[in-house]
This record gives sequence, C-alpha cells and structure tokens, in this order.
Amino acid sequence: MWKVTLRQNLSRLLLSAAAVVLGVAFVAGTLLFSDGLTGSLSSRVGSLDRGVSVDVSGVPADDARVDRVRGVDGVLTAEALRTVTGVGLARPDGKKISGTHLAVTVPRDPALRSYDLVGGRLPDAPGEAVLDAETAREHDIRTGGTVRVGGRTAATPFRVVGVVEVSGSSIDIGTAVVGLTLADARALTDESGRDRIVVAARPGVSDTDLAARVRAVTDGTVRTRAQLVEANLDRALGDVSQFRAGLLAFALVSVLVAAFVIANTFTIVLTQRSRESAMLRMLGASRRQVFANVLLESTAVGLLASVAGLLLGYGIAAGIGALHGTFAGGPSVAPRFSVLSALVPVLTGTVVTVGAALLPAWRASRVPPVQALSDAALHTGRGARRGRLLVGALVLAGGIGILTLRGELVVVVAGGALTFLGLVMFGPVLVPAMIRAAGWPLARVLRLVGLAVADAGRNPRRVASTAMALVIGIGLVSAFAVGASSVREGAGRAVDARFGAAFVLSTYGGQVPPQLVERLRAEPDLGTVALHYFAFDEALDADITTADPALLARAQQLASGDIRALAPGSAVVRNLRGTRPGGTVTVGGRELRVVAVLPQTPGRAEVFVTEPDFTALHPGVRADQAEVEPAAGVSATTARRTLDAILADYPAIDLQDHAAFKAAQSRQINRALGLVTALLALAVVISLIGVANTLTLSVIERTREHALLRALGLTTRQLRWLLAVEAMLIALTGAVLGVGLGIGVIASAMTALSASNAGTATFHLVLPWTQLALTLAGATVAALLASVLPARRAMKRQIVPSLTG
Repeated sequence: MWKVTLRQNLSRLLLSAAAVVLGVAFVAGTLLFSDGLTGSLSSRVGSLDRGVSVDVSGVPADDARVDRVRGVDGVLTAEALRTVTGVGLARPDGKKISGTHLAVTVPRDPALRSYDLVGGRLPDAPGEAVLDAETAREHDIRTGGTVRVGGRTAATPFRVVGVVEVSGSSIDIGTAVVGLTLADARALTDESGRDRIVVAARPGVSDTDLAARVRAVTDGTVRTRAQLVEANLDRALGDVSQFRAGLLAFALVSVLVAAFVIANTFTIVLTQRSRESAMLRMLGASRRQVFANVLLESTAVGLLASVAGLLLGYGIAAGIGALHGTFAGGPSVAPRFSVLSALVPVLTGTVVTVGAALLPAWRASRVPPVQALSDAALHTGRGARRGRLLVGALVLAGGIGILTLRGELVVVVAGGALTFLGLVMFGPVLVPAMIRAAGWPLARVLRLVGLAVADAGRNPRRVASTAMALVIGIGLVSAFAVGASSVREGAGRAVDARFGAAFVLSTYGGQVPPQLVERLRAEPDLGTVALHYFAFDEALDADITTADPALLARAQQLASGDIRALAPGSAVVRNLRGTRPGGTVTVGGRELRVVAVLPQTPGRAEVFVTEPDFTALHPGVRADQAEVEPAAGVSATTARRTLDAILADYPAIDLQDHAAFKAAQSRQINRALGLVTALLALAVVISLIGVANTLTLSVIERTREHALLRALGLTTRQLRWLLAVEAMLIALTGAVLGVGLGIGVIASAMTALSASNAGTATFHLVLPWTQLALTLAGATVAALLASVLPARRAMKRQIVPSLTG
C-alpha cells in the first residue's frame, strides 16, 4: 500500500527530499573529505624520515654527541639536522617571496632523506642551497642562480646548486623549502631552530634494539621511527578531528532545518490525503496500519534522498579536496569511503526523515474517518491548542528572561534553546500576527497584498513551521555577524590601545633580529624603536609585555595615573583587579610600583614593564614585534622609504603602518565570518526550499480557489505576485525573528564573557546594521525566487477543469 501512495505523491515529496539530499550531502562531504584528509596525512606522516631508524631530540646535536651515536654498535650512519621555521626568502631581484618559509639541513646520506634530488646536486659548502621544485619553478630560480635567505641576521645570498622534490613528504607544508648545510642552518637562528640526530640502522638490527643502545650513550628523547610517526600522526589526526567536529556541527544545523521542512511537508501532504486515509479506515485499515504506512513512505523517501545526498557529498568532498590542494598548500585530497562515512550520512538522513514524519503520521492516524471524508478535513489543524500556546508563551518568556541574566555560557545556550523552543510552540500565534503587521501598510494601498496576508495566515501552524526553519539559519548567521563585528571593533580598539607608533614590524614565529634593531636605532630618520616582548605570569593570570612610555601614553588617553612615569622598577596595568596608581604589583617575584591603570578592554589582564625589567625577568624570551616612530620633523613617507630600504635585507620581517596593521586584524575576522556564513548558507537554502515547498503544496490545496479568482478576473501576473508576496512575507517574518534571536543570544554571550573575566574586561556589542539589513533583504529576495516554480504550476492549470475537478 505504501508503494502506491508514495508513487502517487512522489511529486509532492520531491522538494522535501531535496532538503534531505542537501543536509545529508553536507554530512557526507564532511566525513568523506576528513577521511581522505586522514589518509593523506597518514601517508605523508608515514613518509616521515623514511630511512631513519632512530631519532634523538631535545638535546644539542653537537659533534661530540653525534660521534658517540655513530660509534654505537648497529649504526649504519648518523647525522645532525636542524629545521628552522619563520625563514624569509627573497629572489635575486630583491623581491620577497611572500610568507614565511622552512629551512632544513639536507642529509648527506640518501638513506636519511625523505625527499629526492631532481636536479643539480646537494649543498656541500657554505653559501650553497637547494630549493623545492615548486618554488624554483614559480619564481624562475634556476640552478646556478641565487636566493637570499634571512633569519636572525640580515639576508644572506645563497647559490642554488640543486632542486629537490618535496611533494608528499613530511616537509611539504605549503611553504617554500630551502635546504642548507648544517653550519648555514645553524647560523640562521638559534631559539627557533630544532636540532636532532637521525640514525639509520645496519641491516638486521631492529629499530627497538638500536634505540636502547643509543639511549645508553646520550640523554634527550630517543624514539624509534615508528614512535616518531605515531606521535606526529596523533598530533595531525587530532587537528583533523577538531576540523571534522566543527564542520559536522554546521552540517547538523542543516539537517535540523531539513527536519522542519520534512515535518511541514508530511503535515500538508497527509492533510490533503485525509480522504484517502479515511477511505482506508472505512475499508478496515486500523490506525496502526495508517501510521505504519506513512512511516514506510518516510523511510523510502529518507533512504532514497540519503543515498542521493551521499553521492552529492562525494562530489562536494572531491571539490573541497581539490581546493585544499590549491589554497591550503600541499597535495590535493581525494575523498575516501569507509564504513562510517558511508553509513552515518545515510542513517542520519533516514532517521531524521522518519523522525520528522512521526508527529504528522500520528495526527493523520487520529482523524476520525467521518470527519476526514468531509471538506473540513482539509482545514484541520489550522491553529494550535490553547494549552500548547500558553506553554509556548511561558517558555518563550522564560528563554528571553534567561538571556537577560549575567550567567555562564552554558546558561546562554540554555536560554537560546528555550527561546527557540518557545518560538516553535508560540509560533502559530506570533508568526501570523507579524505577517499581518508587515503586510498591513501595503494592504491599505494594494488589495492583492491583503489577499496574500490572508492566505499566509490561513494555516498558522503550517506558516509558523515554515518560518521556524528560516529562524535557525538566519539566527546563526546574524549571531556570527554581530559577534564578528563586535570582536572586530574590539580588536581595533585593542590595536589603538596598544600600538601608538606609526609603523609596526612583525615576525611569524621568529624574532626581531638584534642587528636590525641596532640599525633602526642608529638611523637618523627614525625615532623611537620599541621592542615588544611577551610572557605569561601564571600567578597573576596576566600577560607581561613591554611598552615605551611615550608611545603607550599616545595610545591611551583615559588612563588613571601617569603612563610617562613608566621606568625600571615600575609598571602600568590593565584589567588587573585591586590595583591603583601608587600601589604595587608582584611580577616574577619582583615588586613593581604601579604608575598608571589603563581602561578596561576585552581580554586578559596585562602588565606593561620596561625592556630592562622584562629581560631581567625573562632572559630567554625574544621580541617578535617592534614599533617604530619617525624622528622629530621627519614625515611618515620619508620614514617609510628608510624602513623599506633597511628591511630589504630582512625578508622575514613584515612592515605595516598603523592603519594597515589594524586592517590586517579585521581581515582575519572577516575571513572567519565569511567561512562561517558560507557554511550556514546551506541551512538558509534548505529553509527557502521549505518556503517553496509550502507554497507548492498550498497551490495544490487551493486549486479551486485560484481557478475561481482567475474566473473573476485575476490575471496570471497577479496570481504570480500573490504567491510571491506570500513567500516574501513568510521569509521576512522568519528572518526578522532569526535576526532578533541571533542578536539576543550573542549579546547574552558577550555579557557572560565579560562576567567570566570577573568584571575586569567589558565586551561591547556592535550591531552591523548594513549586514543585518542585507540579510533581511537577501532572505526576502530569495523567497521571491523560491515562489517562481509554485507560481508557474498554478498558472499552468486550466480554469474550468480546476473548478470542476
């Protein structure tokens, strides 16, 4: 029986099936891509030091230690290696190769290399280097040419004597790779370098036995290659797991929205089939059989849609894998099927579809046969019971009340969930009322709008369910937009409050070279050069940083005390409770006098000290940023030219003026917001499918009504706009509720974050009015487009057959 009804109603279920397909495709794409990424990383990590048997790290790889390891019985060969991160490279013409790169020692023995020489030879003398093949090709650097390499000193020219292929190896991390002799690699840097000794075993000697023998002659961490691979793989797969969990969270949002669409679809379809169900009941079918028939239909729809979603997900995963190779660096990632990645999406889609159909199926089975045979059956369930509405109103009020409290983030989540639940329960009253309010001004001028408002509010439960699907997606998009705008404004304020100079020098994982600092401070066109050191004090739970009194005073206009009085033995504090000018603060066992207290900002407490005090407290820490101010009477343009000329010798240093540095912080936030919005866009698309689905099924339901209106003079164009206005009113209402919910939740979250800082930091809510307006407009326009197919279906029907059918 269910096969017959499914076949007869297939066209009515297609749009809901499309919602399932999209939701499942997101889940499947995430799992298939992450499985492929796991396989790719496993392969790459598996190639780590493919000829190495034992690795020694955590101790200096001096010649004496290397010689002792070489003398161990069973050792075939052993070498000291160094890996240097944060290296700057420049082409022969002086132009920087953008980004920060990797410098490695090239093992002399091929048994210890995990990559291959594809041109030229290996460096065997100071001043010689090899480049990875992709960088050499992209920048047209050939064997015999030069590349300038900078680390803790000014850039040094190296002659390129060979090219190596690192693709797929453990050092293929999406940056340029330069291979040097050990002496040259050690000259690049000290603190950011990583010394290790790699050992190859003689034939017949196991890695485990050799590791035990090596431990007897050296301290440090001694690991077999298997242990080294396992440690690196655990770290890499941990990152993949976090990535997968984040994507699945967004995928589940799409699945939740799809569930609303499915439930609404089955509610409408089963209402329209009430006479059919009544006839079956009259012929002897029980309630249980009617209920089971609907569940079998939903199972078939869910299963077929889930399989289609799995196939679409494979295509999505393949596309993401290709983009990963293009934009993230490294090789592309091919999706990979596993039992989990194949079964989970299909089961998820099927279970969600069946679960969403349970309540409509139960309702359909409870309608008495005599009532179902009447025309009134088509209009049952127009509203919701008073008890449910009362409970919904109370839940909605309670959720909003919780969001106004100053609590933990878990309280905010609970408040947001209760508010949404209240909207779902109270929606049959709230949504139609909002539709009437939105359409009232236009209805006074255009009667067609009044008819659309009446149509939209004809079945309150149905229109509320359609709008709630939009509330989820739009609410999350709005929350992230407001959060990003607030964080962006806070980051801008933090930059203004911390950096008072015209220029900022930054490194990425490295240090500002001491030689560079000397050159800058000796340059007549430049004035103050203030290094930024950073450390964390666990006792204070505060960041300890350095500051120049004049620059910090320029950035801070509202401080309590005198910032310019900052000198050795004193400190300026921010967000540190219980401190005031004239008091003291203990940092690293040293008591410093507080000369000023800065206004509160989001984030941890901070203690600003002078450079001499910091280096005395933390002698091993190196500065990774610096501020530079033009000398008195020197323009910013002149100072910039001077800095550019000096920094041409330091390709690892990034120079930005104050505005560019501030904009760079905003760009990072904007990129994150763009990614989140793209991930949530699918949920919005699915909710708009729900709008189109509701209209399509309503068109079937109103066949006679539309035919009568057309017989009385309604044109096809007016009918099209009637449906378009109805769709736009539903979408606008859902979008407004979503924006309101999103703002409420994120505002409450920011209050909770402020409270979690024990009152030491305040987060400021910033509403991006333009983005929010565009969100509302976008949802409305998308709903207009979603109404095209239902309107086309309505216009194709002939008037006379529709009146008599």
